[in-house]
Amino acid sequence: MEGCTAIGREREAQRLREGIVFLLLFALTIPAANWLIGHAGTYCVPDGPFLPGQIVGKAWMVVLSIPFVAWLRLRDHRLSLAPA
Repeated sequence: MEGCTAIGREREAQRLREGIVFLLLFALTIPAANWLIGHAGTYCVPDGPFLPGQIVGKAWMVVLSIPFVAWLRLRDHRLSLAPA
């Protein structure tokens, strides 16, 4: 069994730490989204275009998510995890 060795326990402890970090990051997405909506996402020129702001916002989200997805792929490769 993997959990019986020191390496197995170390791996389980690392997975627990990663799980806690991801849970905290996931839980913080709602307050972060609310803050962004209140401070950056509601500006619109009266009778003006709203679409450019939406395009720029979504483009930023895609650009910022690329390193995170790359990190997840490297982590999965390191842990020998395969897609479900």
